[in-house]
Amino acid sequence: MKKIQLLLLLISWLFTGCTQMQIHKNISKDFKSAKLKTVAIVPFENLTQTPLAGYSAASISNVIMQSHGFKTEPIKLKPDPDEIFNENRFERLELLNEIKKRKIPYALFGKVTEWRYKIGMDAEPIVGLIIEIVDTANNKVIYSATGSQSGTSKGALSTLSQSVLDKILPR
Repeated sequence: MKKIQLLLLLISWLFTGCTQMQIHKNISKDFKSAKLKTVAIVPFENLTQTPLAGYSAASISNVIMQSHGFKTEPIKLKPDPDEIFNENRFERLELLNEIKKRKIPYALFGKVTEWRYKIGMDAEPIVGLIIEIVDTANNKVIYSATGSQSGTSKGALSTLSQSVLDKILPR
């Protein structure tokens, strides 16, 4: 009986030790009204060496925000083939001005800090993201969060990124 309990404990320890997650959020008191209005989704800044990670994270965020009950307006989420190696070409201020011209009250900005498979025998996926929702009327951050997670060798990067974004994006 003790051998079975010890074996079960060892197996559960192995499975819980394979993934790690960190989530931190900061929510302003002004955030409550954001769900009733439109949120612009723009390409995330890509701080990784993985091409188009910023576009991928923003596109996934667009769908997840909609599933959380937000109205979204994607802006420049389709990469320009001529600018594929310059995906961080959009300045935040330039994007904010365009969003204000469209009279969209909120904007989701983000940074991709990790978006890859860890090199090695098991090639585990790793995702790291930072997001901010900005009130475009006064450029004030009303919601911010960061999250990172490493997965198992049998997991997919897309699944892991969806999981992290689902946890850090507002509901």
